[in-house]
Formats: sequence, structure tokens, C-alpha cells
Amino acid sequence: MTACSPHFVRCIKPSMTKNSNTFEPEHVMAQLKYTGMLETTRIRREGYSFRPHYEEFLLRYKIIAFAHDARVEAGPVSCKRILETIGVEDYMLGRTKVFLKYYQGEVLDKRVDEFHAGAIKLQQVGKSYLARARLQRMQVKLKEQN
Repeated sequence: MTACSPHFVRCIKPSMTKNSNTFEPEHVMAQLKYTGMLETTRIRREGYSFRPHYEEFLLRYKIIAFAHDARVEAGPVSCKRILETIGVEDYMLGRTKVFLKYYQGEVLDKRVDEFHAGAIKLQQVGKSYLARARLQRMQVKLKEQN
């Protein structure tokens, strides 16, 4: 048991009857309370529920603080730079992981999405410029042929 990482599945029954499309909210809530799922969820929300390893964190959010081609070592210094760049506070850096509140992960994802949207816009502008230039060259050739 100690050599592996077991995962346990908790089954929640939607009702006491065995009829399809029957859902009893009180029954489900009682099961969730009994198994400790509600308490676990509350603790995770109040605590540091987003816990990526340094490598994973850098892979996802490097673009926020570093050039796309920069070689950055995965560690607390580089992760701290990313977090400070966008002003994230109340985080913890462990030996191998970054500990963030649930909403801080959303802030980071939103910032990365902004970078991706900007990259897409640049691609659109570049492709339209190249298409117009190609069209003009084709029009010039066509006039020369006529």
C-alpha cells in the first residue's frame, strides 16, 4: 500500500429507490456530508487548492514573465517572478510545488489567455498583409500579360 498511490472512488446514490431519473437532493447531501466531501471542498477552497509542480507551473505560465525562447530553470525563483509580475499575493512556494488559492489559478489562466489572444491577432494581421501583397503581385503580373 505504501509503494503506490491509491485512489478511492466514492459512489453517491441519487435516491433510495432504484428508479431511473429520480434525484433526491436531501439524500445526496447527507451522503456528501457523511463521506466528508463537503468539508474537504471547503478546506480546499479556503486553503491552497491549486498545487502545481514547478515544472508544470513554468510550462503553463512562463510566457507571463519571460521571453518565449528564454531558457528558464524550474524553481522557486522563476515561479516567484511570474507571480510578482502580475501581482499575485498570498501564495506559498514549497520544495517542489507552488501553492495558490483557487482564484489565483484563474487569474493566471486569464493572463495567459490574453497573451494567446494577442498572438492570434498578430497572426491575423500578418496573414492578411501577406495575402494582400500576394494579390497585388498577381494583379501586376496579370496587367503585364494583358
